[in-house]
Amino acid sequence: MVAVQMQTTILKEAPSKLPPAGPLAAVTVALTAAARQPASGGLSFALELKNDGDAPVVVHNPLDALGIVLLDAKGWPLKLPPRSPPRITVNAREPMERVFPFAVRAIENTRGDQELAKTAVEDTLTLAPKSVHRITVAIEKVIAGGKEQAIPPGRYDLHVVLALTSPADRGRALDSNSLFIDLE
Repeated sequence: MVAVQMQTTILKEAPSKLPPAGPLAAVTVALTAAARQPASGGLSFALELKNDGDAPVVVHNPLDALGIVLLDAKGWPLKLPPRSPPRITVNAREPMERVFPFAVRAIENTRGDQELAKTAVEDTLTLAPKSVHRITVAIEKVIAGGKEQAIPPGRYDLHVVLALTSPADRGRALDSNSLFIDLE
């Protein structure tokens, strides 16, 4: 059996920002990924949203506001497939089709709630008190030479930014440290 080395980094606000106040103050976000992964599955990582508070926290869909910076071994940025604009920026009465530059692999929480995968296309997500909500995604495709192709094996530097917003709060701009991932 091969041990999997997991990496984790907590997303933080810029030092110049005021500390969070309101419901989002109880939420911490972590980025996790295995240091070595098979290339056949794409580059997989998870966002973990933890509600340490005593009340539920409603957030706008974090997948809509997830920014991904992926660098190759030489430090060059990789272009990801196009995505739909965040739902919060589009004024439409009917449901909007969401297109992400990654595949949503799993959505689960520590309470064991079922059928959470459908929340990937909903406008909001409710984080239960004292629970962790884990969203696992995989970057399967990149744009190279103007064409979409499978992400090739290699060493990658993954960095994410997240605009964590809520209908009841002013929002938070969060930033991760880099995680280095080898696709084999």
